[in-house]
Amino acid sequence: MSLAIIMVTAYASAASASTVGWQTGNSTKHQVYAVRGKMAGETRAESINGITHEFCADTIRKKVLATPGMGTDGKGRKRSGKIDEMPSFPGGQEAMEKYLNANIRYPKVALENNIQGKVTVQFMVEKDGSLTDIEVIKSVDDDLDKEAKRIISSMPRWTPGYNKGKPVRTMYYVPIIFRISDAKKDRACCEADSAGKKEGLVLPRYIVCGRYFAPTSSTHISFTGMSFMAVKDKEGHRALILIPSDGRIPESLLSCEIPHDRVMNVREFEEAAMTATSMYKATHANAGNKNVLAVGKRLPGAFRLNDIDGKVWTGESLSGNVTVINCWYSGCGPCRREMAELSQWRGEWPSVIFLSANFESADKVREIVKAEGFNWTHIYNDTYFTQWVGGEGYPLTIVLDKSGIVRNITHGTNKEKRIAIHKMIEQLTGE
Repeated sequence: MSLAIIMVTAYASAASASTVGWQTGNSTKHQVYAVRGKMAGETRAESINGITHEFCADTIRKKVLATPGMGTDGKGRKRSGKIDEMPSFPGGQEAMEKYLNANIRYPKVALENNIQGKVTVQFMVEKDGSLTDIEVIKSVDDDLDKEAKRIISSMPRWTPGYNKGKPVRTMYYVPIIFRISDAKKDRACCEADSAGKKEGLVLPRYIVCGRYFAPTSSTHISFTGMSFMAVKDKEGHRALILIPSDGRIPESLLSCEIPHDRVMNVREFEEAAMTATSMYKATHANAGNKNVLAVGKRLPGAFRLNDIDGKVWTGESLSGNVTVINCWYSGCGPCRREMAELSQWRGEWPSVIFLSANFESADKVREIVKAEGFNWTHIYNDTYFTQWVGGEGYPLTIVLDKSGIVRNITHGTNKEKRIAIHKMIEQLTGE
């Protein structure tokens, strides 16, 4: 059977303003895990972003003991700076777990391709208990993301959070683990194999160093030292591209290799693999170098890049202007979904230079920006900005002030992050 394991985070907060998602560095992560209907964890009090929180894994509630005060969300609406009672699903935590596990539908393509992982969904519980601003802030795969967002959107009204006896808007996070049991894997393998054998072709599950493999669920594969990403053909079949750090194919895969002429939709997978490999090389070009992109400093080194209209861009081209650079590529769903909103920014600030940077060809960039209506200035074959994407992921947004100083670096995208970047541009332009 397929499993959707619900992991409830205990840091939902109406007072958390600009920081969302998983915290790293000096911030603190807190989770309690729902395992077979029972909770595991401990009670503790710690400070996050100036707010003292008490965490109790047994009740999955958080009491705010001290708070910096009132504030507003990105839409100018008042948000409470203190929560006495956290919002709750009708019937409580156990009822929510039952609801999710009973109603989640494991996406067929993800099941066939053994795609698993944790999707974290952020949403706002309004004063009337309705759920709004539902966003995926920790992504695994487009299909799993859509299903996680769908199931949260389908929930009944919650009991809202309360402060001093009055309902308040409260931000909440629910991570959902998608996991497939061995029995389900084996059945999916058989179904996929049968589909391929109809034409004498086989669907690949892994692509490594330009070679194709179709292991069974019993094949043990170590992903240590590997980077990987999912690609798909036009029919929606997915495969994982593995990039070993040492360039060697895992021995456990060698016995499962598919001859090139027996790979189903091989041309589509080849094109996707080439894009993924080029993306990995471009985003990791700075690995081990001393050049560091940092807030408060100028862009390191020099560059000379071309846009799709024939103009050449250098560091001097940006001098005296507030500049926003957005790094993306054609296979990045979140990148493409935010393009419509980013296009509006250009109309708001005509004096700002808005550059999009992509490592792909001019023809590929033209194809995507035309389809999405993305109206920024588009750099292609980018070898400079893309290197700063690294392992933190797309999209990458960089904001420079008029002196060329880096003022903001943001990996990933969601509503809160875009609001923060929008405010930064407002501050730098004075508009």
